[in-house]
Amino acid sequence: MSVKITRPALPGSLITITDINSELERAREDETDFCADRFEKLYCESTDFSSLYFKDCLFSASRFTDCDFAKCTFINCVFKGCDISNSDFSDSCFKQCSFSSCKAVGAAFKGSYQKNVIFDGGSFELSDFQRSKLSNVRITDTDFSSALFSSCEIKQTQLQNVGFAKAVFFGTKLAELDFTSCNIEGLTVSDTGAELKGAKVDVWQAAMFAKLLGLIVE
Repeated sequence: MSVKITRPALPGSLITITDINSELERAREDETDFCADRFEKLYCESTDFSSLYFKDCLFSASRFTDCDFAKCTFINCVFKGCDISNSDFSDSCFKQCSFSSCKAVGAAFKGSYQKNVIFDGGSFELSDFQRSKLSNVRITDTDFSSALFSSCEIKQTQLQNVGFAKAVFFGTKLAELDFTSCNIEGLTVSDTGAELKGAKVDVWQAAMFAKLLGLIVE
């Protein structure tokens, strides 16, 4: 399925953030947003970014581990070569954003809203997208092994060489999703397999699901 994606387009000039702690303090005290900022080569651990607004920002070659990004808003932002493992993006909003070659092992995106978002390379293994809404999303060459996508709403989403081994899609309709280029070994759905109705799979994947549902394939 071909999906039209509006890619993020950053301004030609960005302000480089060097002292992240003072900038966070200023943003909270003055109730201001981060606009046209560059977060590059930063190391943050257990830092509180919750409920902040980011627009036209670049997050590059930085480490944000165990950080709190819950209820943040990201508009036209790029994450490139970042480690956001075990960070919490629950109930956050992403519009016209991209994640390129990022490590997000164990990151939480529960209840997030994602529209016009691109995932290109990297690992989101063990990430949690439960109850999220994804629309106009493209995922390419990215590992989502053992990720949780339970009770999600997924529309207009394109998949290419995505690793979904042991991922959980319980209660999520997979209609119109094309899994033929993806690894879906051990993928979990409900006992009835109702989530798979309308999904596109190849003959080997179909046989795997048939066995999962208790059918005898000869």
